Amino acid sequence: MTSEKYQDILEGFEFLLEMVTGLPFETTVNEYNFILRSGMKFKENDIYRNFYYHAPNGRKDIQTFYREKDLLARQAAQAEAEKRGAKSNPINNQNHIYGKDKLLQWLKDGVDAQKALYFAPHSIDSGITINEINKFNSKCRVIRIENDDAVEFDEKLKYFEKIGFPKESLLLHSGSKSPHHIFTFGNGETLPEIEWERMAELEAQMLRHSGFDGYSKTIKQVINDSKTMMLRIPGSFHQKTKKATSVWDAGDWWNIEDLENQIYRRFHKLGGYKISK
Repeated sequence: MTSEKYQDILEGFEFLLEMVTGLPFETTVNEYNFILRSGMKFKENDIYRNFYYHAPNGRKDIQTFYREKDLLARQAAQAEAEKRGAKSNPINNQNHIYGKDKLLQWLKDGVDAQKALYFAPHSIDSGITINEINKFNSKCRVIRIENDDAVEFDEKLKYFEKIGFPKESLLLHSGSKSPHHIFTFGNGETLPEIEWERMAELEAQMLRHSGFDGYSKTIKQVINDSKTMMLRIPGSFHQKTKKATSVWDAGDWWNIEDLENQIYRRFHKLGGYKISK
């Protein structure tokens, strides 16, 4: 096996992590815990599995939370397997990744198995569900605008540009038919932390003006979907096509005030959004 085989996944994940966190890759993997996911098609079923990354210098309370959360999930899976009379023993699954070397091996194993691999951007030192993210008082750090319409990929890009939206921080080709326009807000020093309502109002306006996926969502729906968002890792494989997700284009981090000025100055406000308590 040559190193070229894994180049896209290793470079793609490092780039994605740096764009989301605004920090050097080494800093993030040494100091912050986060959650990953793998997905693959088995016969007619899509099988997804969460993995918990434990940073060498990461918060111990988060790592304990990960182990307890995973144990409960595996116990439930074990009980369900026994109920069906299955021979598999899911409680023995190893869903924890300790340190950078194990993380890189997990990425390589995903390539070998042609899996879809995901990174949960709001799971950093937090959980992966809405309640868990609320519990740890995690803030927002990513906007993703996605277009899954049955139109050619290049035509979707032309439409995005024609609308007049500012350039995204990162443009991913999903490996199927969707461009993922991702806006990130790093500063090179600390993790971005933006209030959910502020980010959701901005995202909702972009969705409404574009008609892209989720254009009819309420603010509450935008917030909840953003909290549980999964970003495809470049170099991993879309399960419908078995083609790799790729970095199509890249810009830079945004300052939230600058992006707001760009959107609110160019576009009139659509929809009477109200934050639903």
